[in-house]
Amino acid sequence: MSFRRKLSDAFERPSVSSWRSLKFFTLARGITIGLILLVEVFLLDKFSQGASHQQTVALLLVYFSFACAFTWLALMVRASFYAQVLAQFFIDLLFIGLMLFQAGGVRSGLGILLFMPLSGAALLLPFGAAMFCAAITAIVLLLDAAYSAFSGSAEVPWVASALHGIGAFAMAGIFQGLTARAIQEERRARLAAEAANHQALLSQRVMGELEPGVLVLDANLRVRSVNPAAHALFADAGILVSPGEALPNDQRLAGLRTLIDAAAGGQAGTDFSQGVPDKITLGASNERFAVHVSVVSRGAEESPDRVIFIESTRAQEERMQRSKLASMGRLTGSIAHEIRNPLTAISHASALLADDLKDPVEARMLAIIRENASRINLIIEDVLALSRSDRAQIQAIDLNAAVREVIAELPPTPVIHVLGSAQGKFDPLHLRLTLINLLRNGQRHTQTQVLVRIEQLSLNDVEIQVIDDGPALSSTTREHLFEPFFTTHSQGTGLGLYLAREYCLANHAQLTYEERSTHPNSSSTLAIHPEQNEKMFVIRLQAAR
Repeated sequence: MSFRRKLSDAFERPSVSSWRSLKFFTLARGITIGLILLVEVFLLDKFSQGASHQQTVALLLVYFSFACAFTWLALMVRASFYAQVLAQFFIDLLFIGLMLFQAGGVRSGLGILLFMPLSGAALLLPFGAAMFCAAITAIVLLLDAAYSAFSGSAEVPWVASALHGIGAFAMAGIFQGLTARAIQEERRARLAAEAANHQALLSQRVMGELEPGVLVLDANLRVRSVNPAAHALFADAGILVSPGEALPNDQRLAGLRTLIDAAAGGQAGTDFSQGVPDKITLGASNERFAVHVSVVSRGAEESPDRVIFIESTRAQEERMQRSKLASMGRLTGSIAHEIRNPLTAISHASALLADDLKDPVEARMLAIIRENASRINLIIEDVLALSRSDRAQIQAIDLNAAVREVIAELPPTPVIHVLGSAQGKFDPLHLRLTLINLLRNGQRHTQTQVLVRIEQLSLNDVEIQVIDDGPALSSTTREHLFEPFFTTHSQGTGLGLYLAREYCLANHAQLTYEERSTHPNSSSTLAIHPEQNEKMFVIRLQAAR
């Protein structure tokens, strides 16, 4: 069992290059034997020394037949690698030995032919097997000299046989060294190729997972690589960007080309890296994109590549909001307990004092304490809601029914009207809290009534408009409208509109404040003020499918 294990360890599984070497060797040996046969046939008696011409031709024909058979076997049958090599070696040794015997031994000069099968064995077999083949070759040479001595030859070629035997071992050792080095280099090349493939796959995976779009251009602005985010971004703008093709000469890409030229500084062959961050627009959209262009050299003699990172400013804002919400959640979780406990004690103490107070002034002071304690508790509730705003469970909702359910919870005055109906995708709780904030805001600022208008803009877009006829907001108020803790109401917490927008972002929707001109002839318009101008909060969300 141990012998088999040692034998299997010595004869490793042949590689693809080993099979390729065997094919080349068998072809070369077949061609060599064929040439020897042609020389013997057409240049008579070149290898027949001491034997008849017919015998030599017959021997070479049989030898050539075996060579052709082994060539076919190596080319067509990919099995028993080491068996094929050893079989070829011993067949070669047999026929070359017979040729030596016919030609008069080593002195004929044909002993050099023994190095042909030995070289193949030394290249293709492990070290031990190669040395064994060299020993067999040396033994054949010595047997030839011994035969000459026993046959009474006047000159016994002991020295020539010994030199040929030493040469056999030297050749086997040299070829083994070359083979070992070739195998080592092949292994290094294979490992390098595997590492390069792994790195390419890793880079491809990383680029595919990146949120920003990544576009790689060569010095001639030909696309070398583009990740899915960049491909989708350009596709949304109606621009086709494909690897291997030049960047489209499109007017919509004029801003991007300006940034690329500025990054390169007009020196495409210079080895440097720099970035030019800026904001551009693509196509007819008003959406702006943050762009960062870097120039990366690929070598001293090669032109550098342009690596372009492009991302919607809206996506950046959403990522900042998520980070802010995460920080807010950690903060609120740590301080809510510490604030609520003393606040509860204050509320209970003020309730007990209210039963015994007779002085109106003291009663008023106590009412102020209780009112502000309640306000602080409301702020805590709103802040805690921020940490839960990103836990959206989006589902299809009947928007008309959802709005009417919220209206039923609010005061009956001012009146709230609902027009239109559609299906939308939103977390039910988040939509309820958003509508409560917007409708309460509308009731607080309207002069007559509030209108909720639901419109199906397209197959994938739905709008919920909360409209009131109160005075228009100043530019300063608009600028800070959705900031936390900003309020124009003395009793407000400043978190209502901020929370509403965060709920929308968590549900992949948008909340904006707009002022639009009305269309008196439109059936969906309710004339709630005389200026023919609507002040509204607009929720844009996806339609349900």
